[in-house]
Amino acid sequence: MTSAVVISINDNSHIQKCIQQLDFVDQIVIVGTLNETTQRQLESSEKKITYIHNHSDMPKSLLEIGSERCIGDWILGLEADILLSKDLKEKLVSQIQNKTKKSVYCIKLQLDFMGKLIAFSGYQNRWIPILWPNETPSHPQQKLKEKGLKSYSSFDEFNQRITALCKREAFYLHKKNHRPNWFHLIWNPFWSLQKNFILNLGFLDGKEGFALAYIQAFARVKTQLFLWLNYRTIE
Repeated sequence: MTSAVVISINDNSHIQKCIQQLDFVDQIVIVGTLNETTQRQLESSEKKITYIHNHSDMPKSLLEIGSERCIGDWILGLEADILLSKDLKEKLVSQIQNKTKKSVYCIKLQLDFMGKLIAFSGYQNRWIPILWPNETPSHPQQKLKEKGLKSYSSFDEFNQRITALCKREAFYLHKKNHRPNWFHLIWNPFWSLQKNFILNLGFLDGKEGFALAYIQAFARVKTQLFLWLNYRTIE
């Protein structure tokens, strides 16, 4: 039996397509935020779906919350905007059926951004776990050559998702008693732009690479502003 944990950060336009590709799992746990219309659609679905509303925690914590509700021998974890290629899907099913070899399987992602596949900008070196046994003992990691795809609907939706993540990060920092300051407000965006566009070879992705690096840098500004608001209970 296989369980899937799907993280949704207002991914109303992606969630149905994400669920459709998970036809090989027996249980789906969605953690995060969805609008009421999408929630009603999930309630009428034939699949066994559990929705856990959470508007404040970071994706890593959402994954842990969802994993606690999983009853399968394997857990597949992904964000709602990630699409599995046919080859990747077949590979995951093969590993699930192989009962003798258990590992934490990791993949790389490609980002479909503004009509272009982002090949660099940090994605070339970033491995994320996608499938692991639902057991307490740790298992070795195995990297798969097959890649997942982070889908893109529109610039506004992409930017809104980043803003929602910034709010969650600010809430997390507030809980940890981190206070906003001018150094982080100025340095963090500058360093983020330099890292993603230059060190992570974002310039090789052309103007789309610069736009992505700029958005990620401005997200550092948003996080500090939301953190400032949290301390002043304005929002």
